[in-house]
Order: sequence, then C-alpha cells, then structure tokens
Amino acid sequence: MRRIALVLVLLPSLVQCSGDSSGPSQPTVPEIGGVWSWNQTLDDAAKGFSCSDQGTIDIDQASSTFSAAITFTGVCTVPGGSVPRSGTTNTSGGQVSGQNISFRVEPLCQYEGTLSGTPSTAMNGTISCIPVFFQQIGDTISLGGTWQATR
Repeated sequence: MRRIALVLVLLPSLVQCSGDSSGPSQPTVPEIGGVWSWNQTLDDAAKGFSCSDQGTIDIDQASSTFSAAITFTGVCTVPGGSVPRSGTTNTSGGQVSGQNISFRVEPLCQYEGTLSGTPSTAMNGTISCIPVFFQQIGDTISLGGTWQATR
C-alpha cells in the first residue's frame, strides 16, 4: 500500500518535469523593425578621402531577415575640397542572428554589427567596401569605416 501511495504522490511531479514533447524552443529573433537614427563614417586615409553621413534607416523585418531604406545627408572630404551628398539607398541581404546583424548596400559595401539592449535600442558595427574608381579624385579608393543606429 505504501508503494502505491508513493507512486501516486510522485506521479504528478514526474509528469510536470517531463517537459513539452515538441522539441527544443527556437531562439527569439530580436525585433529591429521601424525607424532608427543613423550615422556612418567611411574613409581611405591613404588617399585622403573620408565621408560622414547621418539620417535614418527604416527597417522592414520578416523574422530573421530584413530590408531597409537609408535616407542620409553628409559630406565627403577629398583632396582639394569637400563634396556634399544626400539621398536614399536600399539595403539587401539583411540578416539578424542572435545579437548579430549584417546587410549590404549594393553593390559596394558590407555592414556587420551587433545589437544592444533588450529590446534592441542600439546597433553598431563596421563597414567594408570593394575598391571603386572615384572620378572626382581620379583614383581607386578602398573605403572602410563604422556605423551606428539608435532608437
């Protein structure tokens, strides 16, 4: 009789500890959709070329992938002067994995970075661009730099 009573007492505990049979839960994808304040700095110090931009990035997220529109104003400093710039450009290949984020601004630059905060309130990282001929200085430049966004 004591064995039956012990089994009846332990049975509910064993059922609760068995967990869900649906398998391990998937990691939560950070929510990054919406409008963020944006800035970036790019340079090729060896060629005397630098750009600094600010504006917004409007992210359209679908789970772990996203696309975005970046609206910016800024200035590039080149040998012999400065060149104002402004516009809107689109991203491609956007991915969020844990606290890591990556995307491209075609065809030139790859952006890699990390998210901060729960929920995410900041992101920052590095930029690497393929070499490109820049007509205003008559030379090929290799840009790299940093970017940041907050909300």
